[in-house]
Amino acid sequence: MDSTEPSLNMNPASSPPDTPNEVEKSLYPNRHILSEPSQTNTAHRTSEIPHGVIKYWILCCIAFCVSAPLMSTLLGFYLHTKDLNYNPPPFNPSNERTIQLVALLVSADPTSSTITFDWAIESDSGCAFDPSSGSLQGPCTDVNIFFDSNLLVSTGNTDSISSSDRPSTPLFRLNATAMATGDIKANSPTFRTDIRLFASGKPHRSALINYPFDTYFATMFMFAEDAENNTVGLQLVNAYGNAVGFRTTFTPLNQPVSDMILIEISLVRGGLIIAFCIIITIAIWLITLVLFLLSFTSVVFGFRQRTEVLIIPVATVFTFTQLRSSMPGAPPGFGTSYSQRKEFKECELTYI
Repeated sequence: MDSTEPSLNMNPASSPPDTPNEVEKSLYPNRHILSEPSQTNTAHRTSEIPHGVIKYWILCCIAFCVSAPLMSTLLGFYLHTKDLNYNPPPFNPSNERTIQLVALLVSADPTSSTITFDWAIESDSGCAFDPSSGSLQGPCTDVNIFFDSNLLVSTGNTDSISSSDRPSTPLFRLNATAMATGDIKANSPTFRTDIRLFASGKPHRSALINYPFDTYFATMFMFAEDAENNTVGLQLVNAYGNAVGFRTTFTPLNQPVSDMILIEISLVRGGLIIAFCIIITIAIWLITLVLFLLSFTSVVFGFRQRTEVLIIPVATVFTFTQLRSSMPGAPPGFGTSYSQRKEFKECELTYI
């Protein structure tokens, strides 16, 4: 037999390598190759978690899903700005004739420094209609209702000069005869007043810049006289309504004298609005601190950040301004000034 004839080699040690690792090991015998451990799918393995822990987490999730909406509903019900609650003071009229009024709080706008009320006349104690005789009982002369014009919002009429004189032009004239007889052709005994809203005397709460801790107040002063210049008593028997976002309080100032209406109105932001603004502000602070720490680790320690993380500062430029402008009762442009965006963009450029 020729020695050059190929023979069947039955030695397994000299068989050609089958796997890539064996091929690389045969080519580079001095290189140590680490075999990758077998990967096992452990994403859905729950056999190692005790059943008691699983039941505990399920119960906690169910309790949270039930309690969170319930507590939110209760907090919203008890902490929201309620309607105006007015308790009329004891009325001691010094005149035989009294006009009773009802006030409806329509709105309050700190931006335009205006608070709006609708007034309705309920009754006139000095004038009544007797159906049996078909005649009027009592003095049924017209009644002029005066309001401090300096406390009202100017209507743009520049002909009149502001002064500290006694008001001479009535705000509303009541036709007592038409009201007593129920004349359906007569105008309704209602009128509206736009009262000036002043900032509070407290320096730290005296302007919109202190939102949401800003407070305001307004003063209303009314008196009435008939056509013969005789004093007619005014009584505010009820006041209701709601200024959205504000907690309103009425404080009567004419306790000894009840022939006129003198009331101070104070407005404070609602508790839910203050809580919402504080939570949003704290969230913005926390996100800003996280971005600052990421920037610090990247610049000082040279840590490379993932590409997905670079999107966060770009998104927060628009998210923060939208969150701050969506705060209830926030003044126009709140949180969207050029200086705020400039400062945040500088932080963003440092991060990138």
